[in-house]
Amino acid sequence: MSKTRNSSDSVIKVLLKKGLKEEFESFEKKFDSKLETLEKEIDVKLDRLEKEIDNNARKYRNDVLVKLDEVMGELQTRREERTIETHQYSELVGQAENHEKRITNLEQIQKAA
Repeated sequence: MSKTRNSSDSVIKVLLKKGLKEEFESFEKKFDSKLETLEKEIDVKLDRLEKEIDNNARKYRNDVLVKLDEVMGELQTRREERTIETHQYSELVGQAENHEKRITNLEQIQKAA
């Protein structure tokens, strides 16, 4: 009788192992399938997020460049004005020196007369 039990135990073990193996294989296939689906969803969401970040970075970059263009334009204007003012100052200094000479000459002529 012990042989019958051992052989029936063996049959049950074999059947259980086979059933469990099939269940695990089925579970593994379902798990792999769900994992692949999840990976695809994550890839799509990451792509969308990357595009959104790129768009925001472009907008920010554009804003910075527009402001920088304004500042550089103002700087260029100031440089041009400074060049003109320097030239005008030089002319005024020359005219003042000329006037000083003329006034000195007129004063000497007036004293001599």
